Amino acid sequence: MNSERFFSALIEGLYEAVAVLGGDATILYASPSFQRMTGFAPEELVGKSALEYVHPDDLESLAAKFTELVALPGETYAHSFRFRHKLGGYRRAEATGRNLLHDPEVGGIVVNFHDVTERAEAELALRESVEHLRLFTEQSVVGFFILKDHRVIFANRAVAEITGYSVQEILSMPRGGYADLVFSEDRPFALEQARLKQSGLHPQVPRYTARLVHKSGETRHVEIFSKTVQLKGEPAAMVVMSDVTEREKAREALERVVRLFLGLGADGEENIIHILRAGTKILDMPFAVYLRMEGREVRHHAFPDAALWSLLDPPRCEPLLRLLARDPEEPLIMGDLCDRAPPPGGGERLLELGIRSLLGRSVAAGDEVVGALCFLAPHPRHFKRREVEVSGMLARALAVEEERFSRQRNLKDFVDIVSHEIRHPMTILRGYSQLLCTYRDRLDPELEAEILENIPNAVARMEKLVSELVDVSKIDRAHLSVLKRDFDPVPLLERAVEEMRMRFARNPFELSHRLDGPIHADPERLLEVLLILLENAAKYSPPASPIELEAEANEDEFLVSVLDRGPGVPVEERTRVFDRFYQIEDADHHSLPGIGLGLFIAREIVEGHGGRIWCAEREGGGSAFRFAIPL
Repeated sequence: MNSERFFSALIEGLYEAVAVLGGDATILYASPSFQRMTGFAPEELVGKSALEYVHPDDLESLAAKFTELVALPGETYAHSFRFRHKLGGYRRAEATGRNLLHDPEVGGIVVNFHDVTERAEAELALRESVEHLRLFTEQSVVGFFILKDHRVIFANRAVAEITGYSVQEILSMPRGGYADLVFSEDRPFALEQARLKQSGLHPQVPRYTARLVHKSGETRHVEIFSKTVQLKGEPAAMVVMSDVTEREKAREALERVVRLFLGLGADGEENIIHILRAGTKILDMPFAVYLRMEGREVRHHAFPDAALWSLLDPPRCEPLLRLLARDPEEPLIMGDLCDRAPPPGGGERLLELGIRSLLGRSVAAGDEVVGALCFLAPHPRHFKRREVEVSGMLARALAVEEERFSRQRNLKDFVDIVSHEIRHPMTILRGYSQLLCTYRDRLDPELEAEILENIPNAVARMEKLVSELVDVSKIDRAHLSVLKRDFDPVPLLERAVEEMRMRFARNPFELSHRLDGPIHADPERLLEVLLILLENAAKYSPPASPIELEAEANEDEFLVSVLDRGPGVPVEERTRVFDRFYQIEDADHHSLPGIGLGLFIAREIVEGHGGRIWCAEREGGGSAFRFAIPL
């Protein structure tokens, strides 16, 4: 009896739960610990099948184990499974069962249950943490390694990719062997930092850059973060490094481009050659060609050998320039001409000359593409982003030179045209003044009256020229004023037409409008625009050809059209006619009065009103110049 009480006290005091199961898994006995472990009181469990409380996913394997154990008297089996708790959910247990069905004093299978839920969750968390660490170290693009006793004891895959050596080769290096991976000039500092951090000594530099020697012999730039860590109670160096080779090369390329820009001089032609020479070095491309459109001709600059241009066959290269001109912002990148159809316009000839790769950029002066910059190599190339960006910088440098050429041409044309415009009225004034001074007493009265009438016309022409130059000066200094007020535009339109009828009697001027109220604008500036457009139409219209002025207004804008039957404006010139000093005729063939400022001034006045001005083809021939200003 005493032994039974002792056994009962022993079972009830156990932390583990104890059960006796029949051969069919019926619970014959359950210790008090089951209530703490499962939430069920022992009397709730006795008489029920233990398998009812097993997680469905674990039931099949556990039932198979139990069946095996029943067939083997005296044997012991251990198994892990999940069991249902009275409050809901499942917990994990480890159970050890011994078959004592043959023992008459027991007559069942004795099972010890131990709740291992917290341990299982901790083990799962640990496995996940280890897996995350493995993924980080193995899949990361950042190199990670550990130094201890001057040996690499751990290295991830990224270290192998950065150095070119396999992980096994790195781990097999002799003591201090990793030093050979460091560029000779950077080696003393890097080794001293490694020594300090493996020893836990100071001073330490946690972050610095260094150069490594890749297995292929190529120099790589790396950024290093390192610190002392404790490994099994002893100091070691943990090193994290990232490959910044492209960043450093981009910085070096940018510095070389900046030095190039600072070294450019006053000679544009020399500057172009300097840009091509520097581009071949920075991009490591042996050949460079710059195709320039001058009028309808293609000129060139080539480096290092001008003979390359003649080999390319100039007449066949113009389509290449046109190809690049389609999208000024998009480079033409051909890493291997043999992998795809060669570009039109000299592409076949490039292959014949042994050229395999090409990097091309368009060059624009203002909004107009004026040339194409091409770098060529006799071998396939993979062009990196920084190389494409550098080619864009070089193209912009050429664009600066082209804009300077354009300004020089414009200035020359301006001087030529203004000289011509001033010379004509001055010749008239000088001739008439000499005639009046010398022969006034003998002049026929009608001739004298004609001379006196033409002198104001010559003066008016000079005044108009000076007025246009003053307006342009105001535009450049942002002093062109626009004083808006409400007014009736009809009298303004009639005034402009009457003035044109007096000045250009050879052409009829017709006015039509659909206006019935005031507009808000600067009347004097609008009159200036009307006179410029009407005079422009009169200059280019054949005699007796009518010039029409139309005006209308809607809820949003005031629209004016000047229509003529002149020769019209080519499509490619319709935007440029509003540029400063621009004329469809070149300066050498200047035959009509004007210096190419009128339409430029008109555009500035209209845009000063927040409006727009444009040129279009007129149905049936001629031009339609229109402008619209918001109401």
